[in-house]
Amino acid sequence: GLGVSQNFAKAINWYRKAAEQEVTDAQYNLGDMYLKGLGVTQDYAEAIMWYRKAAEQGHALAQSNFGVPKDYVKAFAWVDIAAASGHKPAQKARNMIGAKLNATQLKEARKLAKELREKYGNKTKN
Repeated sequence: GLGVSQNFAKAINWYRKAAEQEVTDAQYNLGDMYLKGLGVTQDYAEAIMWYRKAAEQGHALAQSNFGVPKDYVKAFAWVDIAAASGHKPAQKARNMIGAKLNATQLKEARKLAKELREKYGNKTKN
């Protein structure tokens, strides 16, 4: 909507084209559109799918923002990847989630984070 009329339907169209070509920012933005119901019917499953695709390619915001309902171990692991790259909000979120885990869960979360980092890493600075 900068310099042109805001049109969510057109935005969805362009985000989808780019997202399907593995553009991580487009995947993240498409997830955001589904989460908020902008230009599409609100669909949490679709939002999480696009956030996950972006997160798996190293998109720091997606890694720190996409939800894993009530699974603090997985949430900690994903946020830890973004936090390790210096993403300040992710560092804060990691600390908040970490405080909810017991010692066994924290150990499991750190192990999972290491595996995810080796598999997906953080390739962007978002």
